[in-house]
Amino acid sequence: MELDRSRLKSRAKDLIRRSRPGVLACGAIYLIIALVLANLAARAMSVNITLDKLRYLQDHLMSSHPDPDYLYALLESMQPPTSAYGIKTLLDFCSHIVAVGFTIFLLNTIRRSEPSFGNLLDGFPLLLRLLALALLEGLIVGLLSLLLVVPGVIASYRYRMALYLLIDHPEMGPVQCLRESARMMKGHKMELWMLDISFIGWAILTGIPGIGTVLQLWTVPYMEMTFCLYYEFLRGAPDVYEDTETDEEYPSFPF
Repeated sequence: MELDRSRLKSRAKDLIRRSRPGVLACGAIYLIIALVLANLAARAMSVNITLDKLRYLQDHLMSSHPDPDYLYALLESMQPPTSAYGIKTLLDFCSHIVAVGFTIFLLNTIRRSEPSFGNLLDGFPLLLRLLALALLEGLIVGLLSLLLVVPGVIASYRYRMALYLLIDHPEMGPVQCLRESARMMKGHKMELWMLDISFIGWAILTGIPGIGTVLQLWTVPYMEMTFCLYYEFLRGAPDVYEDTETDEEYPSFPF
């Protein structure tokens, strides 16, 4: 079956409009958590600069015989401590796990499998598998990107379904997820690329300082819901484009 991007995106909007718990509300919670974790990571990696250190640096640079070793030691003292890199990595991965939880929420919403805000934490039981998958996928895509950009981009599309597969099949190992994703994406990579391109207008708008942050409250749930529906399309799930339930079984709600 050929993908109908317009109908898929229309279905994503309809699910966001009608589903309860609210997709936008859950998306807002996810984005707030991600923002808090990102700010904590930024604070951990902040440069250790004080007025005294800046004064010492200025005085030494203006001296007639600056000591390179002293300058190196002074600049090194301004860098974040080694522990900051570990803290940042941990916080970044926690943000990734919450993002996985939001994906679980969206898949449950599509399948009517009792979605709840608690789904945002459902990625933590998969912590080790998510870490292994992220490292393995990053290694493969990174190595291919070192050769040429195009093979790296192709590989990133080949493995786009691996995360969804791990969510649906936690018993599968990272290698199995990558292999199955490659099988699912065979002949569909350009199709997914075109779906990505269709969101370029939203991506540009979200890049605008200030207003872009507010727009993410809509664009992130909208895009992620569409990609979850695309995964459902690839695995041959029924009712990807239309809701066959009656209004009584699946009532319509305002935003």
